[in-house]
Amino acid sequence: MSRRTVRPVLAVLSLLPLVGAGVLLAQLPAPSAEDLPAATATAPPRSADLLCPGPLTVPDELLSGGGDAALAVIPPSPQAAVRGAALTGSSSLLFGRASGAQTQLASDGTAPAPSVTMSAGDAPVAGARIASGAYGDTSFAAPAVTGPVQVAAEPVDDSGLAAVAGQAALTPAGDFRSLSLSRCSEPVVSASFLGAGTEAGTSSALVLTNPGTRPATAAIQVSTPDGPADLAGSSRIVVAPGTTERLLLESVAPGQEALGVSVETVGAPLAMHLQTTERSGLTPGGGEILAPLPPSAPEQVIPAVHVAPGQNPVLVLRNPGGSAVSAAVDVHGTGGPIAAAHRNGIEVAPGAVVSVPLAGTGDGDLTAVVTADGAVDAAVRSTVVGQDLPGDTIGAPAEFAIAGQTPELGGAGLLPLPYGASDAVLSLWSAEETAATVIPLGADGGAGTPVPVRLGAGREALVAAASLTGTRGAPVALVVATDGGGVHGAWAQAPSPAGAGGAVLSTLPVLPADDGAAALDVAAS
Repeated sequence: MSRRTVRPVLAVLSLLPLVGAGVLLAQLPAPSAEDLPAATATAPPRSADLLCPGPLTVPDELLSGGGDAALAVIPPSPQAAVRGAALTGSSSLLFGRASGAQTQLASDGTAPAPSVTMSAGDAPVAGARIASGAYGDTSFAAPAVTGPVQVAAEPVDDSGLAAVAGQAALTPAGDFRSLSLSRCSEPVVSASFLGAGTEAGTSSALVLTNPGTRPATAAIQVSTPDGPADLAGSSRIVVAPGTTERLLLESVAPGQEALGVSVETVGAPLAMHLQTTERSGLTPGGGEILAPLPPSAPEQVIPAVHVAPGQNPVLVLRNPGGSAVSAAVDVHGTGGPIAAAHRNGIEVAPGAVVSVPLAGTGDGDLTAVVTADGAVDAAVRSTVVGQDLPGDTIGAPAEFAIAGQTPELGGAGLLPLPYGASDAVLSLWSAEETAATVIPLGADGGAGTPVPVRLGAGREALVAAASLTGTRGAPVALVVATDGGGVHGAWAQAPSPAGAGGAVLSTLPVLPADDGAAALDVAAS
C-alpha cells in the first residue's frame, strides 16, 4: 500500500471513535431540567419606605364662613403625630419573648437594630426621636408633623426587616372635631377603600401622591349601591413625579351613604389614602383618614368594632367582581357569636356596595366576621356621640370610625400606637383555639412586659391598654406574636381629650410582621 493510500485510510480510522461517541450520545436520554444544577443568587433583604399622609385637610370651599365672623369655620388641626417601630427578622420579640440571648447578636455582643430616618421632603423631621433597644428593635416618634412624612427603615442583616408606622391626627374641638388613626404605607399599584360617603355635609377625597421619578396613570372606579358610578372624565388621573392629585368623590358620586373606591396604576406605584369629614349643619360629625384595605376575599374579619350605648354599627360590603354575591355576617364578643346580630342573605350586585345596620350587638368592642360565596370587601362604621354644645343651632357632636377588613397575622403582627396607649383596647380573634403574646415597645427603645393572651375558638380576646406596661418611654408600637390559628387583630381608641366635649374614636389594624423582607435565595431556572 502506498503512503498516499495509507493517509486517507488512517484519517477515516481516526474518526471512528468520534462517530461511535456520537452514536452513543444520541442514544442517551437528554437531561431534564430537574437534573441540571440550579444557579442561585441571594437577594438582599429589602428596606421599607412608609409614607404618612400628614394632618387632615379639607377643600378650601368648606372653610368659607360666608363673611360672618360668628359662623367662621375652624379648620382641622395643622399637626399630626407619627410613631412606630422596626425590628430585625431575628428579634426574639417576633417570637413572643423579650430575650437578648435569643436575638441574633453581633460579634461585639450587641443586638444590631434597623436604621430609621424620618423626613419631610428633603429635610429631617423636626423633633423626631429615634432609639434602639436590646432586642434588634428601633423605635421612632415625631410628636408634631405639619405635612406628609416618609419613614425609611433599612435592614441591618440578612434576617430581614419588619417595620410599621402610624399617625394620629387629633382635632379636639371645632367644626372638624375628630381623631383619625391611620397607618403609613408603601406606594402600591392597586388599592381599595370602603365606607366613606358623600351625603350632604360630607366631603370625601381620594388622595394620590407620586413619590417616584416616573409619571403614573391611575384608573379609578367608584362603587355605589347602584353599581359603578359614571366618572366621565375623572376615571383616569395622571400623577406627575413628586406631585399629589385629589379627586373629590362628591363631585362624581354625590348623595351616597357609603362608597367603595378602587384604584389601579400604570407607570409607577402611588401612595394613596382617602380622607372623609362630616358635619350636620354647624354640628361636627367627625373625620377619618383611611389607608388601603387588604385584598378582597370570601371571608373577612373586622375586629375592634366599637359599639357605644344606643348606637348601631353599620356593615358596608362591596362586590368587586362581575357576578352577584350573597353574604352573611356574624358578630362575636368575648362569649362567642351574638345570635341577635346574625344577618344572612345579604345580596351584593356586581360592582356595587350595600349598607346593613347591625342591631342586636349590644355595647362593647366586638368582631364582625363576613362570609360570602365570592370575594368581597368589608368595613364597619361605628359612631360615638359627645355632650351637647352651647347654643341653639349646634347639637351634640358626633364622631365616627371606619374599621376595615384585616389580614391574618401568621406568626407575628405589628401595630403602631400613634396616639399612645390610653383609652383603648386591642381586639384579637381567631376561628380556632390558640394563644398570643402581646409585647409593647417604648419610645426609648426596648420592650415592656409581655402579656399572654388565650383565644377561644370564635371568641374575641380583649387586651386593655392599661395592661401594656414596663416600657422605657411611652409605648409607640405593639408586637403580637401568635401560636398560629389564623389570628386577626385591631386597635380601637376612644379618648376624651380636654375641650372635646366627649369621646372621639378611631381604629387601626394589626399588620403581619412577615412581609417577605428577609434575604431570599433566588434560583435561576
